[in-house]
Amino acid sequence: MNRIELLASHLNSLGQIPEVKRRERSLMDITGIRHHENMWSDIYKFFFVPTEKHGLGDVFIRSLESIIGVSNFLEDFSVKREFVTDANKKIDLLLRDNRNKRAIIIENKVYHTLNNDLNHYQACLQKKGFQDIKTIVLGLRKYNLKRKRTNQIKDSDLFSITHQELMKKVQSCLKSCPNAHPQHLYLLNEFATNIKNLTHMIDPEIADFFSIAGNREKILAVHRVYNEVENYITSIMECKEKSELSDILKCRKIEVKVQGNFVKYIFPNTSERIMFTVFYRDKIMHAVNEQPHIHWVLEVQGEAKDKVFRDVDNKKALIQEYSEGKIRFAGRERNNWLHFAAQTIVLDDLSQQLPILPAIMAEQFAEDAPMMKLAKALIESIK
Repeated sequence: MNRIELLASHLNSLGQIPEVKRRERSLMDITGIRHHENMWSDIYKFFFVPTEKHGLGDVFIRSLESIIGVSNFLEDFSVKREFVTDANKKIDLLLRDNRNKRAIIIENKVYHTLNNDLNHYQACLQKKGFQDIKTIVLGLRKYNLKRKRTNQIKDSDLFSITHQELMKKVQSCLKSCPNAHPQHLYLLNEFATNIKNLTHMIDPEIADFFSIAGNREKILAVHRVYNEVENYITSIMECKEKSELSDILKCRKIEVKVQGNFVKYIFPNTSERIMFTVFYRDKIMHAVNEQPHIHWVLEVQGEAKDKVFRDVDNKKALIQEYSEGKIRFAGRERNNWLHFAAQTIVLDDLSQQLPILPAIMAEQFAEDAPMMKLAKALIESIK
């Protein structure tokens, strides 16, 4: 079995490949505060106070109690952010029921290391007369608290739970909150999405698939082939290698400018204002529900764009005259550019067409190529 046959066998043996899903961005992502512990603690404080305007009542405290296995542990309680201990340490969130002398200490962790002295927190509250104290470390993952200087706290009073665990419990109870405020429900859902994103930095299904014995090696082998194909296509389109395409562009004094997943071929003597913008990388490599193709656009910028735009109906006639039915009016425009015309070059047989990609591209710059004739006519019309 040769190398290519082996790779084909690898692909067939991978079984059902999980779909890679786009992560749902949250408002906290967009505003750049997705991992700020203080922001998270402020949000928790707001939702833990039953009388706040969120309209959720005591859902948060009862959800938390349910997770740690107690019921109505706190009744008439207050919520304090950054409670300062007698050693000038700060407890992230302190929930206190002064009448029953009960308290819940919450140490909020996102990415920071857990190096807090939980024993000290407990001792401080005991000095203040609290007799029943639960200490909770709330993190993206669960911690082995026996290693974290907690020897003075009873195991039955010490808990490590995850943000997602709490959020799932809260969300399961929302149906019983008819007075929930829509604005604050939106905040809660955005917060829950942010927690989910940070908890699962990679889709667990993807991680499981990758971890299966043998899959990693097969994926790596296929990935090498993918890279080889991508590098070949890129080197041709960006003229990194001498080819029929690079030769004809040099002959026509057309400049090559690389930008992300596309490349610009800029015509000379147009002050970098008229060009072919060619989208290829994602159109060839990532085409799934459509045939691999190259999306070819005649783009005009600046003063050239303004001239075309002022007379766009007459300029459309050029497309009909020179396109031979292969080019369509694009009409996409932004502040400084206009995609005037577009053409799709379908690659319906990659095994035959990839080896001759330089020739396929060079043909588009031939004197009698429809897009080339249109470009020359457009340049002439706006001089």
